[in-house]
Amino acid sequence: MRGILEERQTRSYLAFILLLAAAMVAAACLLGWRQTDRMRALYFQWEGRVSSGLLGEGVEPAVIARAFAGTEVTAEGERFLLQAGYTEETTPLWLLPDLYEAGVRQVGGQAAVFGGLSLLLLMGTLLFLGRRQRLYERAAEVMGEYAGGNFSRHLPRNERGTLFQMFASAEQLATALQARSQARQAEKEMMKETLSDISHQLKTPLSALFMYMEIMEGEPEEPSVVREFSGKALKALERIQELIQTLLKVARLDAGAVAFEKEDWPVGQLAGEAAEQLLDRARKEEKQLLLQGEERSHLVCDRSWMREALSNLIKNALDHTDPGGIIRVRWEESPAMLRIFVEDNGHGIPPEDIHFIFRRFYRSSRSSDREGCGLGLPLAKSVIEGQGGVIQVESRPGRGSRFIISFPGFGTEAASGGQVTKL
Repeated sequence: MRGILEERQTRSYLAFILLLAAAMVAAACLLGWRQTDRMRALYFQWEGRVSSGLLGEGVEPAVIARAFAGTEVTAEGERFLLQAGYTEETTPLWLLPDLYEAGVRQVGGQAAVFGGLSLLLLMGTLLFLGRRQRLYERAAEVMGEYAGGNFSRHLPRNERGTLFQMFASAEQLATALQARSQARQAEKEMMKETLSDISHQLKTPLSALFMYMEIMEGEPEEPSVVREFSGKALKALERIQELIQTLLKVARLDAGAVAFEKEDWPVGQLAGEAAEQLLDRARKEEKQLLLQGEERSHLVCDRSWMREALSNLIKNALDHTDPGGIIRVRWEESPAMLRIFVEDNGHGIPPEDIHFIFRRFYRSSRSSDREGCGLGLPLAKSVIEGQGGVIQVESRPGRGSRFIISFPGFGTEAASGGQVTKL
C-alpha cells in the first residue's frame, strides 16, 4: 500500500476520488436538507387546507387545534380512513399534487447531481487509465529497443512507487545487458586482433622455414649449406614453439584455468633461477646480470609462474640493452610490502609507447629489428596480478627502464642495500 501511495499519478487519482466522494456526501446532505424544507412547506400547506375545510364545515377552532396537536393514531381514525378509501397502498399520488411535484423534482435533482458526479468520476478514471496506458506503451517501446540492442533511451524514472521501482530494476538489468554486450563485442574484437596477430607472428618464421627447406632440398649435396640452413630452420621452429607455448599460457591465465600453487620461497632463489636461464645469452651479448637484496626476504607465490614472470622481465631488459649494459634484479622490504625491481641502463621506452607495453603483441616501431612476439610483458603482468601483486614501469629514453613489482602484505622490517651478486 505504501508503494502505491508513493506514485504521483496514483496519489492524484486517489485525491480526485476522495474529493468526488466528499462532493457526493455534500450533495446528498444538501438535497436532503432541501427535501426536508420542502416537505415542511408542503405539510404547512396541507394543514392550512384541512383547517380551512373544517372551519367551513362549522368545526370549532379548538377542536381543530386539538386534532393537529394529537400524536396518536386511534382505531376510529384508521376505520374512518378505510371507509373513505384511503390506505398507504391505495392512495394515489396524484391526489397529493404538491407532494407528487416535490417528489418528481427531488428525483430529478438527485439524478442530475449524482449523474454529473458519476460522469466526472468516469472522465477522471479514463484520464488516469489513459496516462497509465501511455506510460506502459512507452515502457514497452523502450524495452523493445533494449531487446534489439539499442540502449540509448531510458525508461521513465525520477519518480517514486512500486511501478517506477520495477522500471529502475529493468533499467539496471538493461545496463548489465549493455555491459555484457559491450564486453562480448570487445572480446570479439580482441579475438579478431589476436588471430590477426598470431597469423602475422607465425607468418614470418613459417615463411623462413619453408625457404630454408627449399634451399636444403635444392642443394642436398652441399653439407655446409645444409648445416647452415638446418640451424636457421631449427631457430625458426624454436620461435614458433615459443610463440605457441606463450599463447597457451596467456590463454590459460585469461580463462582462469591456472591454479597458483603458492608456497613460501626466498626471493633471492626466485630471482637467481630466473636469471640463470638467460645467463648464457647475457655472456654472449657481453651484458652483466646482477642480483641484489636481503637473503631473509621471502615471498609466498607459485615458484614456476613467478620464475616465468621474472625471466620475461629480464629477457625484455636484455632485448633493449646494448653490449656492456647492466641488468639488475634487486628487492627490498618495508613494513607494508615487498618490492622487486628489474632495472637496466639500456635504450629506455619512448613516452608514446610506455602506456601500451603491456598490451598483447604490441611492439614499438623502434624495436622492429628485434625478435619477439610481444607477449612476454603481458604474460608477466597476468602472472603477477594473478597472485595479488602490482607491476609498474618507469623509464627515461636513452638511460634505461625500471619495472617495479609490489606485493602488499609481505613486508617485514624496512631493509635496504643487501648483498650484490654478479652472475
